[in-house]
Amino acid sequence: MNKPVIMKKQLLLLVSCLLLFGTNSFSQDFSFSHPYAAPLKLNPALVGSEALSLRVLNTFSFSKSHGDLSVLSFSADFRVPKTEIGSGVYYQLLNFNDVYIVRKIGFPLSYKFALSKKIALKTAAEISFNKYHLNFPYYFPTNPRKTVDLALGMLLLSPKSYAGLAVHHITQPNISVSDLPYYIPQTIAIHTGTTFYLNSVNAKYKQSLLSGIVYRSQGPFKSISPNLYYNLEPLIVGLQFDYGFINSSYANASIGFRRKIFRLQYSYKWNTASYIRHNYHTFGLVILPFGKTNSSKYQIPFPLF
Repeated sequence: MNKPVIMKKQLLLLVSCLLLFGTNSFSQDFSFSHPYAAPLKLNPALVGSEALSLRVLNTFSFSKSHGDLSVLSFSADFRVPKTEIGSGVYYQLLNFNDVYIVRKIGFPLSYKFALSKKIALKTAAEISFNKYHLNFPYYFPTNPRKTVDLALGMLLLSPKSYAGLAVHHITQPNISVSDLPYYIPQTIAIHTGTTFYLNSVNAKYKQSLLSGIVYRSQGPFKSISPNLYYNLEPLIVGLQFDYGFINSSYANASIGFRRKIFRLQYSYKWNTASYIRHNYHTFGLVILPFGKTNSSKYQIPFPLF
């Protein structure tokens, strides 16, 4: 038996044992290492950024190496006409080698307050319903674990910049599939960004740089992710680096095509450690039935693929 297969089985056995027999311990959310997997998972206050947007994102690996995680997400969010209320729903499926499977459905709700002519504050809350399933019946026959979770978020917006704060897993749900508890600690996400316009906003092909940074903390796990995008309408290219203080670090290159009623994205994410082969592809599609209607002076530099 070759070494990758042995390591894969050892890793899966370790995950199974932790989920089954972890006593009063804390777990890391498996989506922690994928901060760009779904915008609404980063901060519920991002809901309602457009009049209506429909989004699908699929992150996966072509190679079946040990420890592969695929993330499939669907979301629909909108801004209530003639109000500052944003609402939506998202569904996310996380699949860890067909052994550990997590299904999440969340309902974020936001409201935007005008603090001045150029500054606004969005606040948001989210309730989610989750199902954790360990598909390892030959070794450990288990029952799925169902949980209810809460999140809060806020965004401070200006014409060219924003800063956001979100707290996830407020309930610190028990995700153990046995009778012994195994909790997810609260996750703090802080993210900020700004836009630098390189030519006139009335130019035929607008050019801009979008820069930002995302910091997340979950128990002992922490990461910081700077990102930079160059936008030459309708194309946008970007680079992100996700530095994990305990987890592995990743680099991510993205390219997107954005038009008035739709956006396409592809990104490639690779582990910077040569001894670990965790490389991921992400394909994304966003449909804006009413076009890009975020015509107010408030903009979110993060390219909401």
